Amino acid sequence: MLNDQQNLYLERMKHCLINTIYGDNEFISVSNTRWFLLRRLNDLFKIAGMQIVYKKPYEKIRHKNGLPVYPLSAHTMIGISRLNYLQRCIDEVLEEKAPGDFIEAGVWRGGATIFMRAILKTKDVTDRYVWVADSFDRLPAPDPKRFPFDSGANYHKIDEFRIPLEQVTAISAVRSS
Repeated sequence: MLNDQQNLYLERMKHCLINTIYGDNEFISVSNTRWFLLRRLNDLFKIAGMQIVYKKPYEKIRHKNGLPVYPLSAHTMIGISRLNYLQRCIDEVLEEKAPGDFIEAGVWRGGATIFMRAILKTKDVTDRYVWVADSFDRLPAPDPKRFPFDSGANYHKIDEFRIPLEQVTAISAVRSS
């Protein structure tokens, strides 16, 4: 059982990781917009190390329900509901004393990994690791023949889903000392 300070820490950690701690707006890249000219213009800006973004009011429902959003400064896109569920799963594994480590497969910027480490640190668990598995490249193209639900998906084209290993390791310490 966590005390009030530990619970407050984990709640603040969740809001930091989804970038809802500072305000009512998030900045979204135009690279996945439907407007072809705006995407091409953004590609030109990227050559110069810049990016076109638009300010969008923070959508609590999208984050709450865990729908994919990719704000430029968040560390995870899984949303508060899924972070809460992740915490419950880890709590249950620890309460049941199930052996083994934890893994995040498909890490984006490593926010869920950071959160798993925060939970273990808060509970003073030192005998488990949190592993990270990712291609650290774009998502694979959909295979609608095998997975009809993925038909029409274009996630493999979204640059914000490609986060290099160096960026993830700079953001998060995935192993405790």
